[in-house]
Amino acid sequence: MTSNADTFSSRREWLLAAVAGLPPLVLGAIVHRQGFNLLDDGLWVLGARTMAEGGVLYRDLFAIYGPGKFLLLIPLFPFFGISALSLAMLKAVCDGTASLLAFRGARSLGGGRWAWLVPVAVMALGPLYPRYVALVALTLVMGAVVRRGEGGRWFWAGVLWGAVALFGIDAAAYGFVVVAGSMAAALPGRVWIWHGPSIGRLLGGVAVVLVPAVLLFAIRGAAGDAWWDTVVYPLTRFQDAMGMKWWETFASAPELGRPFSFLMTGESLAGIWSGHGTATTVTVRALFVGFGLVPPLAGWLAWRSGKLAAWGPWIALAVTGWMTMGGRGGATHLKIAWLRILVLVVILVAGLAAARLRKGARYGLAAAALVFLTLCWGTLLAEKAWLATHADREGLVHWERPGARMLMDATLVGVVDEIVTGLTPGGPAPASPDDPLLSWPLAPGLHVVLDRPLATSQATLLAGEVRDPARVIAELEASRPPAVVLGNARGIVEGVLTLNQLAPELWDWLRDHYVIADMVRRGGHEFTTCAHAPGGRAAILQRPLHQRLPDVELRAINDILPLDAPGAVVGQTFTVGGSDLAGLVLRLAMGGDQPVEVPVRVRLRTTSSAGDGPAPTNFDHYDRPLGEIVSTVRLEGDLTYAEFPFAPMAGTAGRHLLLTVEILEPTAWIVGVGSHLHENGARAVDFHPGGTAFANGRPVAGDIYLLTY
Repeated sequence: MTSNADTFSSRREWLLAAVAGLPPLVLGAIVHRQGFNLLDDGLWVLGARTMAEGGVLYRDLFAIYGPGKFLLLIPLFPFFGISALSLAMLKAVCDGTASLLAFRGARSLGGGRWAWLVPVAVMALGPLYPRYVALVALTLVMGAVVRRGEGGRWFWAGVLWGAVALFGIDAAAYGFVVVAGSMAAALPGRVWIWHGPSIGRLLGGVAVVLVPAVLLFAIRGAAGDAWWDTVVYPLTRFQDAMGMKWWETFASAPELGRPFSFLMTGESLAGIWSGHGTATTVTVRALFVGFGLVPPLAGWLAWRSGKLAAWGPWIALAVTGWMTMGGRGGATHLKIAWLRILVLVVILVAGLAAARLRKGARYGLAAAALVFLTLCWGTLLAEKAWLATHADREGLVHWERPGARMLMDATLVGVVDEIVTGLTPGGPAPASPDDPLLSWPLAPGLHVVLDRPLATSQATLLAGEVRDPARVIAELEASRPPAVVLGNARGIVEGVLTLNQLAPELWDWLRDHYVIADMVRRGGHEFTTCAHAPGGRAAILQRPLHQRLPDVELRAINDILPLDAPGAVVGQTFTVGGSDLAGLVLRLAMGGDQPVEVPVRVRLRTTSSAGDGPAPTNFDHYDRPLGEIVSTVRLEGDLTYAEFPFAPMAGTAGRHLLLTVEILEPTAWIVGVGSHLHENGARAVDFHPGGTAFANGRPVAGDIYLLTY
């Protein structure tokens, strides 16, 4: 029987834990309102909106995450609307709950007053997401299970594991590691851990959660889509497309040296003290070092001190963090993964402070640990405090739209407002508020802030996740959105720079049905608004090239390949997409400051072979002439766009082609073709590995600036 003293102690501990959860909750409610990621956050709110409005997740919206992530957001909609604000409040609640649970876990293992490090760390590292908070709750319960072993606790541990699994297949695997690791650590001397009825209660708890969820999706006709989105895609395609190596992040992550690197408002804030950028670099690397050292050190001490059973669940939780970093080793995931070692950090610091050493040595070690933790958390915590006390800073505005209700960078808000203006009935891409919209690929959040219905369930359309391009195109044929908003593909998938590379079949369909209506390029933000073109491909071919969506896009320039006299030739190989070639754009340069008119000849050749396999890299392999275009180009300034429209060249779709450029008359100034050379110092990146540039017949390690239509 539990004594009154034990009950009081437990209530007192939970009260203290609740107090520990308040600072992260309050700070999160202030800071998490400052920023909204149009990709990840946008998909989160969009998924919850789909479910709240009666849609079926996975059938009506592609999502790699389990339904638990979206279900938790729906209860906040009545209070904060279907908006980014609801998500900000959920993140704050997660921070507070994470602090409460981890504080309680640290205290239960003898962390004492050092457990107050937990809310400090959560404030520095947040926002923390629901799946990781649920994992901490499961760990806390498993700690009680292996200590006491009552049957009821096994059942509730199973329920929690099932709830964790609702966040996705990776979360389910993490839950297995926590459960199995807890049991393995407690096994010596406790054979009842593997008692059959106890395992049955555990699995029964899992079934109570998962079986109804599976049946519900089956009844609503989404079982196949749910299986693909949450199991097949993550296991077979996701890591290849989206994985990040932790050692590359440690060496040269974009976050290194950039103050406020985790801010999602769209701002580029300067440092708030001298050396702020250096401190950010130290912080990210210190987090890596701590994350690598703490779990093995805690495991060794637990084994040496006979505390392996008590510490085992938290060591298993830390192992799940290592699993995350093995596949997604970015700095953002590192911050989140730190939640899973916080309890171990606390009990290690507490152990140092209480070690049987001379007082000076004991306090010296504890002080060293605190200095290291300051390096890990100090910069991030200072940034959070500054953001909380400077919400009225210049350039940050309250985004009043019902779907937003957030504080965001004024430039980004202006860009989205400009997109909205273009989508009004009188705008360049007219669409009414009830019309479906395709926003691709970085901005499913636009559907939230603009309150627009989806044109296709495949909202993000990233590389590898489209299992059936024909189905996506059929959905777009049915919804036929009057307008399309295209974002920037660079930086979201390694090696991908254009939307064409993300989903070639869809890009070909867009090129046959939409024309460019407006481009917004401001403050580092890039959006292209397209309007539906009645008449299809034939009508689009009557438009100027700058109004058409390109096929091949090679837009990078860091050098010039010269055409110093007639007879000098610059070339480029490329592969045509699904429609016959019908135009080219080059960027030409001249050495003088006066306008020059120069006749330019562009020739096109292909290979005698069918065009299957990689493009040949030998100039002489392109032995079949297709035609030539001669145009007088007026060169003004350093770089001039030169357009070469022509009638579609029959039979070029899908073929490997060689384009050559030459001038036909000598000029007073050297003329050149804008190019990106891969051997040009720190910017040595091959943006078009499928093509090769040539200068006078010799291959060049680079590509010329080229748009094809």
